[in-house]
Amino acid sequence: MFDVAVYTVEVGREIRSHRQRLGLTLHELASDLPDPAPAAATVGTWELGTRNVTLARIVQACDRLGIQPHELFAAVDARLTGSAPPVPIVNLWALAHTDRPELAVARAWALTLVQAGPEAPIVARLPVYALPPLAALTGCSVTDLIAVLPYVTRGPVGVP
Repeated sequence: MFDVAVYTVEVGREIRSHRQRLGLTLHELASDLPDPAPAAATVGTWELGTRNVTLARIVQACDRLGIQPHELFAAVDARLTGSAPPVPIVNLWALAHTDRPELAVARAWALTLVQAGPEAPIVARLPVYALPPLAALTGCSVTDLIAVLPYVTRGPVGVP
């Protein structure tokens, strides 16, 4: 069982972390949220965990902050449980040589890495925050990308 008050504080800390990373003030974040826009002080109380925030507002804040709500909650869970969120390991050689059209952009990225020379990495850890931009570049959803990457990276890791 977890303490709701502690969880609320951690959700607020995560929102604040993303807001500050983007260089936004409380007022800027508040005014960017849909009407009725909350006051900056209200957003500040969310960040401190002293006021409950609705799931709808969390989703709206995540949208403005450029993160997926599940990423926010995964980071909070990881901090509270001490476990790291899963980080896919991508076989760069397999990805660089795939012929799947939806992975053309990811293939180009992998090619630049594997062609870097003899010291080039064979695998790469793909942080969770990299999945949405990579999915957007490939034109598929994060769920579809996660489903496709294991297919591409299946098999022994190594250079042919």
